[in-house]
Amino acid sequence: MSAEPYWEYRLLIEDVFAGKTIWPVGYIDRTFCYLPTQAILPDGGYEVNGLRYSFGIQGEFVSNLEEVITTLISS
Repeated sequence: MSAEPYWEYRLLIEDVFAGKTIWPVGYIDRTFCYLPTQAILPDGGYEVNGLRYSFGIQGEFVSNLEEVITTLISS
């Protein structure tokens, strides 16, 4: 992922890759923003908006964020 996933993605990733060894690595290959969960989107703040605006990333997160991420890492 080219974003730093919010800690709650750990459970989602463990479910998708059940039985496999997972090596989390931070800040590799041009990480440029956080990947928030749907639950924290209404909070805004640094993890949702602050850092991505600093890098010129525009737009909004989709409403089914975890579903999209699950589909992408499962394929």
